Amino acid sequence: MVPRAGMLATVRNRRGVVAAVEPFDGETGRLHFVHLEYTDDHAPAEERLLWELEPSRHLLEPNALPDPAHAGGPMPADDFDALLRAARWTALSPYLDPGDNDGRTRREPIASPFHGGVRIESYQLVPLLKALRMPRVNLLIADDVGLGKTVEAGLILTELLLRRRIQRVLVLTPASLRQQWREELWDKFALRFEVVDRQGTERLRRGLGMDATPWRSFSRIVASYHYLRQPDVLEQFLAACRTPEGSPHLPWDLLIVDECHNLMPSPFGEDSELCRTLRLVAPQFEHRLFLSATPHNGHTRSFTGLLEMLDPVRFSRTSDMGPAMRGRIEDVVVRRLKRDINAGSLQRGSARGNPSQEEDTTPRCTRLPPKALLLDTDPREAGLSTAFDAFRTAIRALVSRGTAPRRRTGAFAVEILGKRLLSCPTAFADSWSRARQGLSGAETATEKDVATAERTLRQETGLVAETAEPRHEPMFDTTEQILDQLRAGEDGRAEFKEVRLGDRGVLSPDTEALAGELVAFANAAGGGVFLGVADSGAVAGIPPSRVDAVERWIVNVATHNCEPPIRPILRKILLPGAAGDDRRVLLAEVPRGLYVHRTSGGRYYVRVGSTKRDLTPPELARLFQERGREYVFDEQAVLTAAVDDLNRHRLEAFFGRSPTIPWLDLLRNTRVTFRDENGVDRPTVAGLLTFGREPTDFLPSASIEAACYRGE
Repeated sequence: MVPRAGMLATVRNRRGVVAAVEPFDGETGRLHFVHLEYTDDHAPAEERLLWELEPSRHLLEPNALPDPAHAGGPMPADDFDALLRAARWTALSPYLDPGDNDGRTRREPIASPFHGGVRIESYQLVPLLKALRMPRVNLLIADDVGLGKTVEAGLILTELLLRRRIQRVLVLTPASLRQQWREELWDKFALRFEVVDRQGTERLRRGLGMDATPWRSFSRIVASYHYLRQPDVLEQFLAACRTPEGSPHLPWDLLIVDECHNLMPSPFGEDSELCRTLRLVAPQFEHRLFLSATPHNGHTRSFTGLLEMLDPVRFSRTSDMGPAMRGRIEDVVVRRLKRDINAGSLQRGSARGNPSQEEDTTPRCTRLPPKALLLDTDPREAGLSTAFDAFRTAIRALVSRGTAPRRRTGAFAVEILGKRLLSCPTAFADSWSRARQGLSGAETATEKDVATAERTLRQETGLVAETAEPRHEPMFDTTEQILDQLRAGEDGRAEFKEVRLGDRGVLSPDTEALAGELVAFANAAGGGVFLGVADSGAVAGIPPSRVDAVERWIVNVATHNCEPPIRPILRKILLPGAAGDDRRVLLAEVPRGLYVHRTSGGRYYVRVGSTKRDLTPPELARLFQERGREYVFDEQAVLTAAVDDLNRHRLEAFFGRSPTIPWLDLLRNTRVTFRDENGVDRPTVAGLLTFGREPTDFLPSASIEAACYRGE
């Protein structure tokens, strides 16, 4: 049989539709060049092949419609409607018409309900139909809690995949919902997604090499927006989004953001890191789908800012929403409450006259009245709880007078004991016994020990580090320390800048001067700039009404006049002035930079003593080598390996049996090992490949390339 356009065919164990056929005469006779579009979601989505040369080809005969001439007359109307529905539901791409039941397709036919393992309610089709009417899907689903926003998003996602409008999809969720989204998309819609996090990226790189990135390796991803906002991860994502210049296609197709109110712009001051991340990520996607039961926080500026990130063509961030913008909101927002769904069900039942036969009018959303449950507590449990409250109060009072690391250590210890007490008496007794043993011991836990224990606990309890805000230890713990610094004057970690203001903003210091100080501290070990303090250390202060404006100016300088941008930690401090009155000072703390920074004018500065100076070419070269070291593939630590995985005989054959310095120091100096953030020595990639016992156990895709040159 000769293939024709529109016929079904099975080729290479896959079913597809013949899209086009081009016959031509060859040496062996007439051949047919067939364009086949596969019906599954595997790759490739389509192929062009020579039909007669395919070894396992098979054409499926089309089903013929009944012939009225041989059937004794036209088919009864009910039988014809049944035939029509059966043809729709059993077609290659089954679909249904959400319109009237009179046989005519009044609305856009949809197929996604047939490709899911979930019962679809009629109201859940509304976002799907609205999305299909959009040339570019930009939709905010703001249904009430419990109405099935995940199902509605899954229907839209499945429908767009079936229509081949999308391929690459990213779902951004809170960290605690990543696995839930992955499981629901698989269980309810048979869509396989990959969860991308630190551990998953490390596994991918162990298998494919250190240059592998999940943003290019996977086409369907679920990730936490707390993870994506981290600077190195965001940089990798944006680098993977680069497309050839002039390309009409965006790098990604569909973005789904769950709980999008967490990324909403701030009504006042600077936007959060999550908001800035979404503002950078959203333009990389053709279609955008935001989900939130609470999309409005009471501030019009925040809500319109969220809509601007959803659809920048229709909306712009503003504090005053006019009638035209209010009308456009109905085009992109779907908002139903539970009472609206219940009322709609009753109205449809009443309109049909006999709801018991036509449609179930039972309320879809019911809420049971709260029921009080009495909790009987044992007197001994109540006594234990009271004693622990007293203990917690005493510990907090004890550590409140210490340094920031000491306060954090005390808070961490009390937090662990409190969780054990809420778990069960046995767990608390075990932890309390260990705590007493630790207090009676001679050794004192270091800050690294506490950090390691806290990281281990968060991994065990599911509180992954990506959900927490980046921790920053302040340079000055108390006001007394700040006053001591002002009395001591400027030094390697403190710079004073008096602020002069005009009608149009900050007159002094100028933008380049402040950028130079920030860059100098970032290229050194970090430091702080006190704005509102004279060079002599006298507190001049900043007018209260202008503090926020100065703060925005600092952020603008750090973002636009420093390359790469610097993110200082800003603190508002009240300090006594010369007359004894409190005056406001801004402290911009600059941590040590991960990169080499420069000003927008191209100047590389470094802090030396109480001044900044330009880096000399040799110093700049060394700084680039030092700051770029952690990104050098050969010198990256293999976190799954240990020093014991190195072959001692090979090390002795290369370095000698009796080196002049300790072995660990020698291995660190030669970059065979690298000390990680927990103080543990790990083999580097080069060290493991050169001296490892079994390098392929840790680096299956890595190899060593050597070149031999003739001559001396």
